[in-house]
Amino acid sequence: MGLDVTDRELRETETLTEETLERKRQHVKKRAGDFVKGLRVDWFVQSCRVGKVAMCVGVALWFRAGLTKSQTGIKFSQWLADRFDLDRFQTYSGLESLQRAGLITVDRRRGRSPLVDILPVSPISEGDE
Repeated sequence: MGLDVTDRELRETETLTEETLERKRQHVKKRAGDFVKGLRVDWFVQSCRVGKVAMCVGVALWFRAGLTKSQTGIKFSQWLADRFDLDRFQTYSGLESLQRAGLITVDRRRGRSPLVDILPVSPISEGDE
């Protein structure tokens, strides 16, 4: 099943009341795909200002942070880069840009994936938008 589940398909497995049908629809929508948990809008807006690659790397970092439930010691692995269709040059460039912008710190070690800490940012005021 995907997002295009029809009422008929849901009803085929069993006889459902309208209330049960609605609950099943909601359940299908919830499990339909991945999401980025906890992405701070202020942080995201600042990463967008840095550049497109930095923004993509930032979203990947927040995705991984949501999986690990931590904003520190995030391993930016090849799996994560592949998941977001980033090559190693884009990954390096994006991490470098985000670090220069003061949004992250990066611990690089030869032959290992970089470890990243997401730094807090000050909220964007109405005049900054």
